[in-house]
Amino acid sequence: MATFYYGFKKNFLLAGIFGLFASLTKITGLLLFIPLLWEFLKNYNFNLIRCFNLKLLSIFLIPIGTLGIFLFYYFKFDDFLLFFKAQVWWGRTFQINREHFLLFSNPAIVNFCLDIFFVIFILVIIYFVFKKLRISYGLYMLVSIIIPLSTGTFMSINRFVLVLFPMYILIALIKNQYLKQAWAFFSILFLAMYIILFVNNYWSG
Repeated sequence: MATFYYGFKKNFLLAGIFGLFASLTKITGLLLFIPLLWEFLKNYNFNLIRCFNLKLLSIFLIPIGTLGIFLFYYFKFDDFLLFFKAQVWWGRTFQINREHFLLFSNPAIVNFCLDIFFVIFILVIIYFVFKKLRISYGLYMLVSIIIPLSTGTFMSINRFVLVLFPMYILIALIKNQYLKQAWAFFSILFLAMYIILFVNNYWSG
């Protein structure tokens, strides 16, 4: 959020620094590079000649954070691509994981339906974020959801959806009281369901 805040303020140095912290903390922080680059280009009316200046270097602090993580893996474990190899153990590869689509029990069917629901839900939300808020918000959400979907599984898609904060800015703009109450009602139901699943040792996303 700090990266976006300072990007909107056109303070790209601070935006890049906070983006660096984000990409050092979690590899998905790298995705902040795309919306920040959009804000930077927009600041110069997408004039590619004017864009090439020292401020542009601030944005590249973000991928440096991710590079730092991979260099740590290399020097500590002698494996630059350790992160991707570890993801394979979770069934995340850049091909369809057929095992995650085997509906062998009622809980598996319910989980699959919930995953599909969350995918459709966030795609609809992204559409309205592009339309009602900022393009940079929409870009951030879109790439944040494309990456997990490209790993061949819907596993944990709800966790990837819940952290996309522009969604909550959009929801805060809703003025219809019935929609607000419906949102609160279904949120409480989902909370109760996932708590019940968790305390009973079921997979809860």
